[in-house]
Amino acid sequence: MLDDEVRAIKSSDQFDRCSRSFASDLSDRWSRARNRRGVFDERARLAVLAFSIALGSKRDPKTGEIGFSVNAFKKLIADTGIMSRGRAGALLGYLRLIGFLKSDTDAQAGKRLVLKSTNDLIGYAATGWRTSYRNAAELLPEHQRLVEPLAADEQVVEFILFFVSRYVEGWRPFKDLSALNLFWKMRGGLPVVLRIHALHPTEALSASDLSKRFSIPRTQVNTIVRKGMRSGYLKKDKDQLLLGEELQAELDTGIALFFAMILLAAHGDINLSGPSISDIQPKMH
Repeated sequence: MLDDEVRAIKSSDQFDRCSRSFASDLSDRWSRARNRRGVFDERARLAVLAFSIALGSKRDPKTGEIGFSVNAFKKLIADTGIMSRGRAGALLGYLRLIGFLKSDTDAQAGKRLVLKSTNDLIGYAATGWRTSYRNAAELLPEHQRLVEPLAADEQVVEFILFFVSRYVEGWRPFKDLSALNLFWKMRGGLPVVLRIHALHPTEALSASDLSKRFSIPRTQVNTIVRKGMRSGYLKKDKDQLLLGEELQAELDTGIALFFAMILLAAHGDINLSGPSISDIQPKMH
């Protein structure tokens, strides 16, 4: 699924520039989020948003909030292999503590939670959607690009439902990217990798720079770098951090996959080369 589209995207003369621009935009986004309790929270908030919507919950007509069952959320997260039920429960507890979630007063205590800022979260997702589309669309002929990327609430929700439903069915587009997944699982790992990828060849970047940029403890950055160096996924040239060949190749594939999904969701089809996508059509129009 999407293999032809990924190959076409990676072979484009514009791909390297577009992928670095995307990495720069996304790492800048995480950098600006550092005062909102850090990168982990931004990822956690979007995960809860995506999977609570995927449970089929509807917005309250009065408040616009989305409620979901705690047990159903834990089961969905565990069944997809993202994390254990215990870790999912701990995540929900933490997000309640910082005020992101609240108890549903119309349900039994502890049985349901409500997303406290649903509109703000979907707006946050829509902003990311526009950023992603802007970078991916440069790979399309100009006449095919959308003047205004699809970013309304309903369209963002449709894309979340489209992606998560297939994920629940067993679609794992990034499962074979073991090097990239190593960094994804570490706090701050993905922002670090994306920031290194976005660097201009003459720009130096140290662990101290990364720590300050993302408000990640220097010890955590050192852990990321140490594990990356030990595995050969990262390398150093004096004080400059660089991506190793294997990690660079996997990152290119991961970004191309993401671009393919963004363009699919926006257009329903991607005619870069080869056959069109006919087996997965989101309800975007």
